[in-house]
Amino acid sequence: PGIIITAEGKKGGRHFIRGLRTPDSMKPESVLVDYKFDPQKINSTWNLYQPLSNDYLLERANRLLKPPDSVQLKLQDGELHISGTASKKWFDSVKTRVEFIWEIKSVDLSKAQVAELNRIEILKKKIMLVQIAFDSGQTNLTGENLQKVNTLSTMMRELQNLADQSNKYLNIEVHGFSDPTGNPTVNQRLSISRAQSVKGLLIRSGFQSERISTFGDITKVEDAKADSSSGRSVKLIVELKKL
Repeated sequence: PGIIITAEGKKGGRHFIRGLRTPDSMKPESVLVDYKFDPQKINSTWNLYQPLSNDYLLERANRLLKPPDSVQLKLQDGELHISGTASKKWFDSVKTRVEFIWEIKSVDLSKAQVAELNRIEILKKKIMLVQIAFDSGQTNLTGENLQKVNTLSTMMRELQNLADQSNKYLNIEVHGFSDPTGNPTVNQRLSISRAQSVKGLLIRSGFQSERISTFGDITKVEDAKADSSSGRSVKLIVELKKL
């Protein structure tokens, strides 16, 4: 494949072959050996050419870009359409490798997804759904709610690594809550202490302290009526910013 013979014959007592070959074809000399010819006894001239058929270009794109099974390539009017999910590292490699296929004028990534970014969104939603409840008037966690922090820390460390790989800065807001009954000043201190308690546990588990901010909030009366645990809980807000 990739070799076209345009002329052959005998001149001056020696056989000659002239033809065309694509840049990624087998060496013509190797083909001659396969057919029991001695390349040293044949004058051969081969000019490079680039076939323009879509099938060939698509085959070459697949060989050069090596897309994972989760990615499909399609070529139309000189534009390479990429759909599916792959790692950021693979998409970065596409930017440099596709330049070697000069017939491809542009790349369409509108239906492509970066695996790390998908995982980031999944983790972000999971983290923000977690509600950690404290006993009334307390700032220390026990039992099931302590285990929730351990689960959170595992997800947050993964999220932190993915954010770093994706050139995004991760910031976590830890919001502590207290119920609306009693002294507002005491309740404000209690809500901040709860947020700081969770922050301390996350830092001890390996999460970077500079990426965690703490806030104290007092639950609204209507929210406390709807969910009694909301007035003694801690919730997290995840923020990602491009570096």
